[in-house]
Amino acid sequence: TYGNSEGIGNVALMPCFEEELKKAGVTLMYRTPAVQFIQDANKRVTGLIAGRPNNYTQINAAKGVIIATGGFGSNVEMRQAKNTGVWKEVTLDKNIPCTNNFKASQGDGLKLAEQVGANVINLDDIQLHPGGTPKTGIMSSWPSGRNRIFLTPQGDRFVNEDAARDTLCKAVFKEGGKYWIVSNHVKYPTLDYQSKNLTIGEMIKLGQAFSGNTIEELAQKTGMDPKKLRASIDTYNDVVTGKIKEDNLGFKKFTQDDKPMTEGPFYATPMVPAVHHTMGGIQINSAAQVLDKAGHVIPGLFAAGEATGGVHGSNRVGGNGVADAMVFGRISGQSALK
Repeated sequence: TYGNSEGIGNVALMPCFEEELKKAGVTLMYRTPAVQFIQDANKRVTGLIAGRPNNYTQINAAKGVIIATGGFGSNVEMRQAKNTGVWKEVTLDKNIPCTNNFKASQGDGLKLAEQVGANVINLDDIQLHPGGTPKTGIMSSWPSGRNRIFLTPQGDRFVNEDAARDTLCKAVFKEGGKYWIVSNHVKYPTLDYQSKNLTIGEMIKLGQAFSGNTIEELAQKTGMDPKKLRASIDTYNDVVTGKIKEDNLGFKKFTQDDKPMTEGPFYATPMVPAVHHTMGGIQINSAAQVLDKAGHVIPGLFAAGEATGGVHGSNRVGGNGVADAMVFGRISGQSALK
């Protein structure tokens, strides 16, 4: 099983990986949960037991076993139990969604590794992303890039949109946990423009986004105060047009791509913070070998990707999840072959 927080990376990459594995003659066992590792008399991991009651299968490994099961962001009970770090003031219960695939981010690989003595570290290092879709947690591209503003349910700007993810999420929680992202045709030139898996037009039809040819029309559809919405857009425009160098939130023009929002259509979508990545996990060395609590290698066992801990420190830099999975995925395979 696999899991990784870089949502769109998985959507694009996994089918390619699966196709190459099939070409190589690799057997893929779907809906077959790993239950227990097998060890020989010398404590070397030599395979695993997988399947469900009354239908278990023993899988023997000639070289080694690699854990690539992702993190535990969707495991509400586990993340609440481990939430003693940066988000300890926030209850990461079922009301906080997750950007990850639910079945692939339960922390199962971590639990299996612990059964054979693996050291699991830094589980309180949990990352939230401001771009979660309400209820589902599916990650949106709306908060990313330029030419968008973050607004309270009433229509006030409340944070520098260029702040770090943690800062953005904390600001959202301070405002009640929900917010609007507003943009216009500069960011989304046509209704066919795609945001993750849906076009803007499809999102509007599904009620996930709203459009208005004027600021007042958008305010009416979203319930925002039209005067506050206009004031928020005007302040943003003052910065990007150079009328003022910096607003009271610390927002500055960052690039020539920053354009004013002066004409409709204007667009808005509701967003919430969502659990995005768990930086803690199975401790490995530079060869992707799994270590026990004494720092010794557990022979025959390797790990890569979000299932591991200690690679990113306390806060992963955006985009590095895919790099981590690619680099240590390759290293773990090379190490297992030796």
